[in-house]
Amino acid sequence: MGNIVIIGFPRAGKTHFGRCLAEKENLPFIDTDARIEMKMGLSVRRLHGLVGEELFREIEHLTLHEIHGPAIIATGGGVVMRWENIELLKKMGPIFYFRQPKELIRQRLLTPPRPSFLEGGDMESRFEELYKLREPLYYKAATEVVDGKQ
Repeated sequence: MGNIVIIGFPRAGKTHFGRCLAEKENLPFIDTDARIEMKMGLSVRRLHGLVGEELFREIEHLTLHEIHGPAIIATGGGVVMRWENIELLKKMGPIFYFRQPKELIRQRLLTPPRPSFLEGGDMESRFEELYKLREPLYYKAATEVVDGKQ
């Protein structure tokens, strides 16, 4: 078996799902956010807040290039924001969109501590923008959709 890639919104449960799947399939588990944190010595939240969206996405892209499998790979929620990442992930293996109900994602993202990209301003509006932007990208990138809680 090769790699299996898991994408989805922040706080959707990709890491938990990925760990369970890795255990079931007897494969290593790789969390790209954890890799970035280990490499950079900062939390993803802090790093994103310090360097901004564009540089963070470049760091994320470079981290994807360092991954070798076979493994179960859980990505950061914004990995789909760069088409180059989607193309690279498709070469790694099938991509599973771990989908959760919108209201569950909203609740989890708007509960402190919030991701840095939602801080400041009207968080509800920012969430709606994020959802409208990313949801179609997850579907476009995914080979399969896995429904979480209903």
